[in-house]
Amino acid sequence: MEVDHHVLRGGGSATGGHPPWLASPDMSERTELLELLARASSGAGTVRVVSPAGEAHASYRELWRKSGRVADVLAPNGWNTVAGLLTPSLDMIAVLIGVLRAGCTFVSLPLRGRAQSAQSYGAQLRGATALAGADLFVVDSSHMLALRSALSELPVPLRSAEQLMLASRGPARDVPGGHLIQFSSGTTGTPKGVVLSADSIAACTTAMCNALEIGEGDSILHWVPLSHDMGLIGGLITAWTAAGNNPGGRSVSYHCMAPEVFVTRPTLWFEECSLHSVTHTMAPTFGYHMATRHLMRSPPLGLDRLRACVVGAEPIDADTLERFGNVAHAHGLREHALCPAYGLAEAALAVSMERPGRGWSTRSVLVDGERKSFVSCGATLPCVEAESSGGQAASPIRIRGASTCGAHLPPRSRVDGWIDTGDLGTCGDVVVVTGRTDDLLTIAGQNIFAWELERRAQDHPMVRTGCCIAVQHTAGRYVLLFEPARCDAALGQESLHEVRTHMLRSTGLAPTLVGCLPRGSLPKTASGKRQRNRVARDLPKLLEACSQVLKVHPGG
Repeated sequence: MEVDHHVLRGGGSATGGHPPWLASPDMSERTELLELLARASSGAGTVRVVSPAGEAHASYRELWRKSGRVADVLAPNGWNTVAGLLTPSLDMIAVLIGVLRAGCTFVSLPLRGRAQSAQSYGAQLRGATALAGADLFVVDSSHMLALRSALSELPVPLRSAEQLMLASRGPARDVPGGHLIQFSSGTTGTPKGVVLSADSIAACTTAMCNALEIGEGDSILHWVPLSHDMGLIGGLITAWTAAGNNPGGRSVSYHCMAPEVFVTRPTLWFEECSLHSVTHTMAPTFGYHMATRHLMRSPPLGLDRLRACVVGAEPIDADTLERFGNVAHAHGLREHALCPAYGLAEAALAVSMERPGRGWSTRSVLVDGERKSFVSCGATLPCVEAESSGGQAASPIRIRGASTCGAHLPPRSRVDGWIDTGDLGTCGDVVVVTGRTDDLLTIAGQNIFAWELERRAQDHPMVRTGCCIAVQHTAGRYVLLFEPARCDAALGQESLHEVRTHMLRSTGLAPTLVGCLPRGSLPKTASGKRQRNRVARDLPKLLEACSQVLKVHPGG
């Protein structure tokens, strides 16, 4: 396998009882995760959340005390499975930990997606709540009004986090066996979730703490939603675990920025890293792309303390890493700070990761008989195994190990403990991800990943970066939808012809339909991931919303 090293200049239910998919918890010993969280509560670590409403701070000690009040309320009311929206809220963090301390199950539901209607979002929440067998739904009191229409027909009681804590009579005794159900942010078809035990989460976060070398005086900051596994497991629980993992790490701090704050002002991400001497951060590839453009115009920042910038996506764009590293170097980012990683909810979060200080590299992989270069996602973590059967050719990736989920909702089969990830790539000394099986389009008899078309489309100056999508249309053809790069752009048919010609010249494959959407209307998850299935389903409606649509005869 060819290696190209890059040295960057920059751096349970309504009837009570546990739901049927959950085995009775083992009461013989206390869960390791709770031990780590409890140990951190005696240290000096702090949590800080930043939302459009402002900032809020608390120590792990304060949050641990509040979580005990939540745990006290659950058992007397028969609430074994609690669904909730993990918005940037200290109270909701306390609810999550309180549910685990009570030996119950927390169901983490996705935030409302970009351009998603209240009706669609409400149906998504109701479906996931019913599938998980939730007895209660909890949100932060500040979000009650905004979510009223989406939550109006919930089949279970609705409470605010504040109401739960006010109903407490005193902290409860910790019960081992807590679980987390992480639901995906997709909005089509049946909701999909994975069931993670506290032990699986602890295995993942402990491995991440070791790989990232998080210790005394370090801090983690991210803007990825807490409802996303990268924000929840990789950010909050990893920071809290690190604070309790050893006596030298008890002052590890955690900063959570709401995604809407980042989108409104992307430079704030690294301004906050500079201001608070952050050592570790994480985001999908598109976040680094956005930050690069803004950092080019930003006054000098002090990023010399930032040792690890974890990058997660399937696959990771090498050009984005190159540009970000070079631009961020001017702000003091360390050499080799970028850490490409591969993960998914079924593994709690991380499967593999390039360790800080080693630099990133690309590997040559066979895709449909053609060699292409992809970013290496580093070696697997000790908590998980990964395998593929294609040798140097991309093939389905499977995982198993201590950090993997105990069940899927709805149930899915697995063979000898192996889970089919739905991703394609190679697993040798490092993991290389080439794309997802459901992102593979067949165009004019040729297999091509949708992301390859989208990356070429956004090279055109009229196309807004990160806001274009390619989906299968009819057999052998595809549709390209995009938002204009400029707010004041009024693109006509000639402009759409230019975009189509650009696609033909850069990929050899021209779309038969090109549509220009109003800015802000391309469906995405709260973490910024394009919702390809939803776009394919709602294509006629989206084409109607386009300011211009170019239709080309298949032979034209």
